Amino acid sequence: MRIKALITLVVSAGKEIAPGKEYDLNEADAKSLIERGFAVAVKGGQKPATQQQPNKPEETGGKDDPSSQKGGGQPVQ
Repeated sequence: MRIKALITLVVSAGKEIAPGKEYDLNEADAKSLIERGFAVAVKGGQKPATQQQPNKPEETGGKDDPSSQKGGGQPVQ
């Protein structure tokens, strides 16, 4: 089932879906995220040839660099 993330979602170890991005998940997981208000179903969407890869943060600066300042969330192990 194709969903659109409303918040940053961690779908598996090391894989994140940014808000506004679409992703294909199994129906049970997709429905669970939709029921919790974390995602919405994408109607009429067809599965692409390859799934979109989540954006990974760049390793660019120190602790004062704005790109390294992240809010909330749980660590990915």
